[in-house]
Amino acid sequence: MRSIYPLLMQGANNSYGQWFRAILNSLIFISIISCLDSTSAHSQGVIPTKGVDFWIGVPFHEPFSTKRCDVFITSDVNTSGIISIPAQGWSQNFVVTANVTTTLTLPLAQAENVGSEIIQNRGVQILSNDTVNVFAVVIQQYSADASVVYPKSTLGTDYRITSYRGLQNSNYPNLKSQFQIVATEDGTQIQITPSVTTLSGRLANVPFQVNLNKGQSYQVMAAAATGDFTGTKIIGTDSSGSCRPFAVFSGTNCANVPNACGACDILYDQALPVKAWGKTYHVVPFGNTPYTLKVLAEKNGTTFTIDGVTNILNAGQFIELNQIIGTRCIQSNNPISVTQFMQGNNCGGSGDPSMMYLNAEEQKIDQVTFSTVTSTIITVHKVNVIMKSTHINQLKLDGVNVPSSSFTTMNYCNSISYASLNLTPGSHTLSSDSGFTGYVYGTGGYESYAYSVGSFSKSQPIQLDSILCTTDTVQIGSPLPMFGPWWSTVTNPNDTIHVGPVLTLVPPIVPDIYVLHGNEFISGCVSEFYFDVTVPTPPQIWTAQTSTTACIGQLVQLNAGTTPASSSFQYQWSPVVDLSNAFIPNPVLTASVSGWYVVKVTSINGCTPAVFDSVYVNVYSSPLPVVSAGPDRQICFGDSINITATGGVSYVWNSGAMGASVYFAPTITSNFIVFATDTNGCGNSDTVTIKVNTLPIANAGLDRSICQKSTTTLFATGGVNYSWIPGNLLGNNIVVTPLSTTMYTVEVTDINGCKNKDSVLITVNLIAPANAGPDQHICLGDTALLSASGGTSYLWQPGGTTVNPILVSPTTSTNYVVMVNNASNCFTRDTVRVFVHALPAVNAGLNQQICIGDSAQLSVIGGLSCMWFPGGDSSRTITVFPTGTTNYLAIVTDTLGCQKADSVTVVVNALPNVNLGADVSLCYNDSVLLSSPITGQSYLWSPTGSVSKDIMVAPLTNTAYVLTLTDFNSCVNRDTVQVIVHPEVIADAGPSS
Repeated sequence: MRSIYPLLMQGANNSYGQWFRAILNSLIFISIISCLDSTSAHSQGVIPTKGVDFWIGVPFHEPFSTKRCDVFITSDVNTSGIISIPAQGWSQNFVVTANVTTTLTLPLAQAENVGSEIIQNRGVQILSNDTVNVFAVVIQQYSADASVVYPKSTLGTDYRITSYRGLQNSNYPNLKSQFQIVATEDGTQIQITPSVTTLSGRLANVPFQVNLNKGQSYQVMAAAATGDFTGTKIIGTDSSGSCRPFAVFSGTNCANVPNACGACDILYDQALPVKAWGKTYHVVPFGNTPYTLKVLAEKNGTTFTIDGVTNILNAGQFIELNQIIGTRCIQSNNPISVTQFMQGNNCGGSGDPSMMYLNAEEQKIDQVTFSTVTSTIITVHKVNVIMKSTHINQLKLDGVNVPSSSFTTMNYCNSISYASLNLTPGSHTLSSDSGFTGYVYGTGGYESYAYSVGSFSKSQPIQLDSILCTTDTVQIGSPLPMFGPWWSTVTNPNDTIHVGPVLTLVPPIVPDIYVLHGNEFISGCVSEFYFDVTVPTPPQIWTAQTSTTACIGQLVQLNAGTTPASSSFQYQWSPVVDLSNAFIPNPVLTASVSGWYVVKVTSINGCTPAVFDSVYVNVYSSPLPVVSAGPDRQICFGDSINITATGGVSYVWNSGAMGASVYFAPTITSNFIVFATDTNGCGNSDTVTIKVNTLPIANAGLDRSICQKSTTTLFATGGVNYSWIPGNLLGNNIVVTPLSTTMYTVEVTDINGCKNKDSVLITVNLIAPANAGPDQHICLGDTALLSASGGTSYLWQPGGTTVNPILVSPTTSTNYVVMVNNASNCFTRDTVRVFVHALPAVNAGLNQQICIGDSAQLSVIGGLSCMWFPGGDSSRTITVFPTGTTNYLAIVTDTLGCQKADSVTVVVNALPNVNLGADVSLCYNDSVLLSSPITGQSYLWSPTGSVSKDIMVAPLTNTAYVLTLTDFNSCVNRDTVQVIVHPEVIADAGPSS
């Protein structure tokens, strides 16, 4: 008896691997006749990017300007779907036209992850009705990047990410390395081992766990701007299991690449699970600019070469290479992750930092539609296409063959060529039967983006865990501690043949593919293992056909099988001509000539000798009737159509209807086959495809409120033609001015003529009855009190004040506008004019000077009336008698009551101090000098009449001399001095003797 416990299991990607090996190494295998070939069901291969279920994590993006996140959805068939943020209840339907990009903009307030290490309900899900490609773009002016988005079927539970260090900036503290995780299932438990300390203080290389439910997201930022999360390990725990895959997006809020090279830009791309890593990568440049590479290892002792130069890394280690020019070929002994970075404008010469996880050599796609990123800054859009040199003649861009001369052979691996193709803004389609790798990118002044177009492979046959050839009793099973193990065969998948972890097969063994079903013991995830068991005994084979005679061109179904039935055998029919597929048990023969058709049945590993059987088909010479169901048709969902067939005398449709003319009302695109027979009994069929076009997703926008007398723009989407009621307006963009609350309905017609409707309610709110009050008149320099009414808040211009009422002091006549707002936020304006009148002209004359004791006459001109101060005299001309220097103010008033003042100063000068001193005595015939004691303007002596300052007098008798002196202020004063003359003394000596 033989026991087979396979190490390699379909769906087995868990932490039990080492335990399995330990158990397997201890097993003792005993066999009599056997041959065993173990093959892995999960070796690294194509990781599809096409799918129907996608999840996106939107990173925090520092708001340098208005930012957005766009989602591109493309398909090679017409389809539709829904995009949603399930944990928040937001959703939006979408329609995709084949080979045309549908662009959707996410509501950032709900989708963008904020903060660090916070469980948030911000996961974005895309569900489509048919296979699509999805790409995500985060963008704002001078900062953008894009990512391919992988479907849920491609996601994993084991990641090691690449990122980049951030940038130190005191104004923007969150320019840091970061990553986002999005859970696709409830009960997802994730273990994170960060390579650097996180913002919340979780230490580097110390694992921690987080529990997420479906649609929840978890963003982690580095603590320091210099931190780089490259090498961080993110895995699902044993309790989470393999059936709870999650999406991981990594990058940096804003990074310089290389570190010291400006300017910074966001880095954003979806990480590939470790199972998607490869060993061979081909790297080509972004045009003629240098670039940066990071190579990251998952296993210790990873040896890789870059154009033949050897490097060695251990698990979690990486190497960064900067300023690379030209192509690079990378080969490794273990799977590695390779990430390419566009460098900053100051080092790269064009564009700015962007990052892409590169696809390994196996990761090809044969057709994809993608789009350039819409930006006013990015002016150059390109796609790099990498493929085998022998296949370059297959490549088509938008249906046109790309010239082979567009390709350049790579320097080191010359079996590979690449082309850098210019793109016009918008959607494009690449295709090649042999597959290609593609990277789309765009550059402009300090802005760029780059992303992979992805990869895809068609469905593969069952991957076997073990292939066994034996005639002995055999036990097959797995040491995995599965919950509820049970067994079936591929031939009868719903027939339980055994319950338990080990199945014992005893002779006579029935060859088949045996399937072990169960659930992982800890996580509860479904797990399956496939065992192909054959025996050396030839099988019992049978053959049959639906008709032994046929008309030319008639379809005959051939069938072959074994008794008992088994899915473990291979079939080959001959001759292959006229057979739909010669390698299946039941091909369809298009009858052309009579003859034998032989089927050969063998086992996968050659264990069973080949056996043969045959059938004979006799073909009549008369041709089949030419049956026509008419051309393929299109209808809109909910409609019906009449189909009329011709070419026979009786008709049967695959729907069960009979007759040449029938009505069909399919709800999905369907093929309707009519089988018609002629008068000879020969039958033929034709197929008509009725394509059911989905109704356009009419969207008239959100209900809104406007203010009375306002206009609003209604914008509809979903079709190519639009008709609105009321108003019978045409176009997707109309301007309306409803007088009252109105429901507007738009009928949307798409390119297929299908119609749908949506409505939008426009609520009209009353405006505020603004009143700014009557116009006012003020004199220059005065203030006016303005008071408005009619609302709940007010805004005055000029000035921008929200106070009401307000005091204003304009220097010229001014219009003041008040915006009055009410509770409905509906505002109106009113204007009040403040007239500013000039002050009257006034002139009180020139300043005057008088001498003390004199008077002055003052006169004022200007105005209608006047008033003098001091004194309060209202006469135009007044006489004043100041005793000292005095300032007189004249205030004039005009007809509007505006007043203005002028002043005049009357300077009162003192009289000159004239003092001639004491009286003078002199002898007869003597003289004396009289002098003015001060200097004046003029002098007058009396009685001499002299005008000199000094006079010499010699009176003969007593005389009074008066000096009248005029000073320099024209003030006059006088003084008198008495000159006393003594009589002459006559000497008498007596007579002469």
